[in-house]
Amino acid sequence: LTTCPPVLFRSGGHVVNARVGVANDRVSVATGFMALAYERQFSFGLFGAGISRTYLSADFRQADLADTTDAEIFFRIPVAGDAIHLTPSIQYLRNPGFDASGSTADSSAIVAGLRFRWNF
Repeated sequence: LTTCPPVLFRSGGHVVNARVGVANDRVSVATGFMALAYERQFSFGLFGAGISRTYLSADFRQADLADTTDAEIFFRIPVAGDAIHLTPSIQYLRNPGFDASGSTADSSAIVAGLRFRWNF
């Protein structure tokens, strides 16, 4: 897997990241991906949003498989200085696991999450 440097723009509390990657499509289900993310630092936390697309390898392509798209919005909240953070998030997944059949799983999902980060 190969990726390019992620930071495109940084000014004040704003950061825009981009990532592009490629993989050997003969041994990997994914042949590549692209992602774009935005972060905004506030005195009371960090807001972030991003979207990514992962491309299915031609060697694995079937009628019921398709590329995946993921999007996320989050807000990282410091709870105890820089030691503990809570991050609620909402994610949208289209064709999770490359499954576009809809027979074993929905072709899309919305997921609410809560991450806990502890620095020690």
